[in-house]
Amino acid sequence: MNPVFIFLVICGAVAVWFLLYKLFQPLGKLLNHIGRNAIDELNKDESQNEEDKE
Repeated sequence: MNPVFIFLVICGAVAVWFLLYKLFQPLGKLLNHIGRNAIDELNKDESQNEEDKE
């Protein structure tokens, strides 16, 4: 492959990364929030099961 083409592809990928930077932050916050809620629900269910057994 042409080294100039590879260089242009890498530069394009970096440019797209920086252009989409503002999209990645809210997406990460949303996924983090969803994950934290899921873990909290699982822990709540486990603690309720332990209380029911006692």
